Amino acid sequence: MQSSKLGARTWLIAIYLLSASPKGVSSVSLAKHLGITQPTAWHLGHRIRQAWVDGDDPLMVGPVEVDETYVGGKDRNRPSGERGGQRGPTGKAPVMGAADRHTGSVSLQAVDKVDGSTAVGFIAGRVCYGGVVFTDEARVYQRLRRFGYRHGRVAHSKGEYRRGMASTNRIEGVWALLKRSYVGTYHWMSQKHLHRYCAEVENRVNKTTSLTHTYDRLIGRQLRYADLVA
Repeated sequence: MQSSKLGARTWLIAIYLLSASPKGVSSVSLAKHLGITQPTAWHLGHRIRQAWVDGDDPLMVGPVEVDETYVGGKDRNRPSGERGGQRGPTGKAPVMGAADRHTGSVSLQAVDKVDGSTAVGFIAGRVCYGGVVFTDEARVYQRLRRFGYRHGRVAHSKGEYRRGMASTNRIEGVWALLKRSYVGTYHWMSQKHLHRYCAEVENRVNKTTSLTHTYDRLIGRQLRYADLVA
């Protein structure tokens, strides 16, 4: 909030709106609610999201569900010069997520790519060593047992959505919230800013978006408009 020309009341209302809206609030709507310009509302929204990035949450004990998704529009909706002519994740931004069944908390991270090293690194940074991890049958998770994790899998390709205790239904529900924010509110999320939108969804699910919590997280953070658009 340093050098901000916006009053404390404007900040408080903006934090509340971003925290309480299930699908987020667009910068256009935020500007109308607060009586400010759209660029100012866009900058304000990202400054608040930045406060929710990279928390110091404890490692998950588990069982933990881990999955990946891809954020972006359909290939047929892109300009003709940008179409790849392929289905699936081509041209989309990957996001990895973990959901702790014990606490209900989730952790999301926008990544450059989804491979074995990325998957293991993501899990090692969020799940206690030796914990139970449930995933689908993607090959990127095949090495988890080598790194000391107890690993259960479900085969979605075979129409299997639960195998004993193993399932990824909880984390897939979080993907539904992220996609509804994308389609219903923001319509497009730049890969440059995707980590902030992920932090917004993560904190809304974790119910840690209280005014006091967000104010504490604003301390020592700075996101200038020039850096945001650079």
